[in-house]
Amino acid sequence: MLHSVTWTHYLVAVLSVATAYYAFVGIRFYANDIKSLVSRNPKGKNESRQLILAQAGDEYPPTDPDQLELSFADTADGTFEQVEDLIGKIRAAVAQEADKGGGTGPLARTLGLLLAGHADLKGSHFQHAISELIRNECEKLGFPAPNEAEMQQLWG
Repeated sequence: MLHSVTWTHYLVAVLSVATAYYAFVGIRFYANDIKSLVSRNPKGKNESRQLILAQAGDEYPPTDPDQLELSFADTADGTFEQVEDLIGKIRAAVAQEADKGGGTGPLARTLGLLLAGHADLKGSHFQHAISELIRNECEKLGFPAPNEAEMQQLWG
């Protein structure tokens, strides 16, 4: 009875069933992720928000950017607004030091003061993302990126 089923028929049947199953799971549970992936604008208005959330870890998995805007805008403690404010200040400080032609010393002092003003973010899931943002901004504007020990000193 099983002699009439070839390996080719068996593999085609198994692959068909597996493809149908994973297509169903993908559409059922990851529809928003698939939509945002397909319609993603690489230089969208939520660039900093996406960077923070992508590096924040498992506590805030990436979803549709419009849903993120609503969920974080409604937070009672205003942490996300504080992070966005800090991001703007960091970018402005690095750009200002690059325009002045200042060295890494004045930039490090400025960044240290900015981070000291947001000490409640130290140790949070945003700390790593903000540190990566500082490294990226420094490299983008020609400053040497701080290593891990220097970054810990900046956080105080």
